[in-house]
Amino acid sequence: MIATTEQAPVLIYSLLGLALVAICFAVPVANWVSGKLASILSFFPTERFHKSPPLMSKGEALTMRGEIHEAAALYLGYLKEQSRELDISLRLLDLAHGPLEDPEMGESVMARAKVKLEEREQRLLRSHRDAILSGEYYPLRHLAWREDQENEHPEVAIPETLKGQFAQS
Repeated sequence: MIATTEQAPVLIYSLLGLALVAICFAVPVANWVSGKLASILSFFPTERFHKSPPLMSKGEALTMRGEIHEAAALYLGYLKEQSRELDISLRLLDLAHGPLEDPEMGESVMARAKVKLEEREQRLLRSHRDAILSGEYYPLRHLAWREDQENEHPEVAIPETLKGQFAQS
């Protein structure tokens, strides 16, 4: 059957409409199919971030060097940017109830978490804080004694039998 000149515009518009509908449905269908394939192939990550998570190693390095006030300020800045991060709240609790000995900071972290975090994350944060306050976990203990112990050396007494065998200075 050959289209006549009267049917040609109808046929062209029908094909254009069909192409437009196919284009509109192609992207959502492709996303759906790729999501199903990604869930089957579990080594592809399905998690997406609007904003990348903060780089925690800088705060860790500051903490390990004993610069706990700088680390706390850095973590507080991270918490202002991404208030739903549980790791930041945990590290701030470790600093607040550990070497900083600042319970007010710890309570402000808990108050912010109560508003921003999910119930499961709030329970984890509460149990972490309770373990610190009860004494069964002392975070960053090595920072509490580093400054006092760093330059102390015990006095060594030389036994009488060995005296005279060493050069006198």
